[in-house]
Amino acid sequence: MDERIYTQGEVNRIFSHIPSRTLFHWAHSGLIDWVDQRRDGRGVHRLYTLENLWQIGLLEELLSLNLPAFYVESLMGFTRKNLPKEDRFDFWMNNTVILWKVRPRAKEDYVRVEETGRKHIYAYKIPGWHHAEVIPSDEVERF
Repeated sequence: MDERIYTQGEVNRIFSHIPSRTLFHWAHSGLIDWVDQRRDGRGVHRLYTLENLWQIGLLEELLSLNLPAFYVESLMGFTRKNLPKEDRFDFWMNNTVILWKVRPRAKEDYVRVEETGRKHIYAYKIPGWHHAEVIPSDEVERF
């Protein structure tokens, strides 16, 4: 059986609460995948599968956790770079994002100053949580 293909217009209607410019940005920046694209006089129209729609939902969910965009981009980028396209869905279905909630740290804990006086920010101060981690879902109870 052939997999259903969704047009850009259908995706915009399904995710009507997400501005179409945001969906365009996510696709353009590589946060979400699509299966094909067609060009006509009005521009480029992307085509999506059900897995691509699921990926949009996942991205929306991660961003709704108030995770910084750069962190979500690194999570999505990790799966994009390290897993074949056909394994990404299974990866997210079998793993869980754990947010470690702690008291916000002092600003000095996030900055390292070299001997030359140059500052390196190695983490960003995020109120209410310090670290997020992706672990296998069957190990959640251990944490």
